[in-house]
Amino acid sequence: MADPGKRVIVYLPLASANPVVRPKGKLVDTVEVYSGPQTVDDAYRRALEYTEQFGLSKAALDDWRKRRKAGADPVGDRPFAGRNKRLGGKDGPSVGVELNYSSNDDRPWTMLVRLSWPEAGDSVPRAR
Repeated sequence: MADPGKRVIVYLPLASANPVVRPKGKLVDTVEVYSGPQTVDDAYRRALEYTEQFGLSKAALDDWRKRRKAGADPVGDRPFAGRNKRLGGKDGPSVGVELNYSSNDDRPWTMLVRLSWPEAGDSVPRAR
């Protein structure tokens, strides 16, 4: 866990963002920020911005985009880009970017940005 005397500041400019903070005792071990519903193109573009900002691989997102263009069933298709290395050094968070399908026909995708401070080792936050 990060030293409680240190702060990590990450700027996440998401329109219609819905942050979720998960405390573990007196410390926060996970912060999740969900976007509002987006079109396929908007969700892809926004997720690419975050993968670039955090130095994540965009391969899963590119594969997802190909499946969307091919008309594949979106249910259960949740691309995830994560980072094994913590941001800002050993006390910083691991980060992940994920796209999730919703029932909104016009804008069926939401994006999740997850920051987590695992207790031990440099692990990637896992998709739910």
